[in-house]
Amino acid sequence: MRLRDEDLEWREADGEILVLDRGAGRYFAVTSSGALLWRLLAGGTRPEVLVDTLTERYGIETDRARADVQQFVEWLTARGLLVP
Repeated sequence: MRLRDEDLEWREADGEILVLDRGAGRYFAVTSSGALLWRLLAGGTRPEVLVDTLTERYGIETDRARADVQQFVEWLTARGLLVP
């Protein structure tokens, strides 16, 4: 899975990801762990890599990381920002 390329611009600033969805005319800010996952999704990755990254970086349980990744992926998908 990866982020949509078309009509999507983003920049990193002060640990946040600032996103402009030109197609929908919307702005988003992604912070903290979401910014970490965003950068991985920009290059394309698998959900398992996202989960492993959260567990290693934040020292959380795998089930918690999996739930956080699922929630983030659902948030991205609902806004049309993710390509499966």
